[in-house]
Amino acid sequence: MEAVLKRLEGKVVRIRIAGAGDEIVGKLQKVGKELAHLSDLSGREFFDAVVRVDQVSAVSVQVRGR
Repeated sequence: MEAVLKRLEGKVVRIRIAGAGDEIVGKLQKVGKELAHLSDLSGREFFDAVVRVDQVSAVSVQVRGR
């Protein structure tokens, strides 16, 4: 999952958290070995989030427009 996330740095992604099923939508700023930093969260513009890479169960990203 770390390799997938690293390729998506700088893009807006939707991340699903394992177990909880929660989703976080934001710009993937930086991915490290254990943590991923998201900024400009959808619906929470003044917040950032840090997510454990091993807790990410799915990632989606828009790759083309209409």
